[in-house]
Amino acid sequence: MKDIKNKEYYLTIIIILYLSSFFFKAFQGSGGIYGYHAFLFGFLSILINFIAFVSWLANLLFFIALYRTIKEFRTLHISAIAVLFAFLSIFVKELPIHMGSSDSTVNIGSGFYIWFSSICALFLLNLISINFKKKNTTSL
Repeated sequence: MKDIKNKEYYLTIIIILYLSSFFFKAFQGSGGIYGYHAFLFGFLSILINFIAFVSWLANLLFFIALYRTIKEFRTLHISAIAVLFAFLSIFVKELPIHMGSSDSTVNIGSGFYIWFSSICALFLLNLISINFKKKNTTSL
């Protein structure tokens, strides 16, 4: 954590944002889908809605990028792909409800925005970190 002052502080905020998204509705529709539900069961969407599955993969990329950021590895490309995958959630219009017996039209909820902001914040932290490193190496 030698490149940006208070990097631990920013990482803590990113983790808090991510975890708080679990307690808000990620999708609103027939009863709504909370973030923790979307996180736990989102991988099952590969069977029904491939766009939703790719969006769910942003979680895996987020964790990989977060781990690599903590360990001081370059992760700009991983976090950028996570942002793109997460952005695909905007195009999810139907999700299975009631144990998969029927589909329901859904809209983006506040939990999505909190989740998406945590992924974007990690990307920005990595982007700033790379620019900070370049500036310090060229000034020497």
